[in-house]
Amino acid sequence: MSAIDWAFWQEVRRARGARWMSAQDLVDQMAEHDVRIARSTLAKMESNCGRQVRLEEAVVIAGILGLSLDRLV
Repeated sequence: MSAIDWAFWQEVRRARGARWMSAQDLVDQMAEHDVRIARSTLAKMESNCGRQVRLEEAVVIAGILGLSLDRLV
C-alpha cells in the first residue's frame, strides 16, 4: 500500500472517530450513494492489508465525512 493510501486511511479513521461513526456506519452510508463495499473489506483497507481505495470510493467517503478529498491525503 502506498504512502498516500496509508495517509488517506489514517485520516478516515480519525474523522470517523471524531464523529463517533463505526466502520459499519460508513459502509451503510456509502451504500446509500451506490458505492458498495463489505465491512470486512473496509477493515482490511483501513489496516493497510487490503486493496487501494478507488477514486469513486474516496470521493464518496470524503463527502460522507464532510471533508474535501485533499484534506484526506
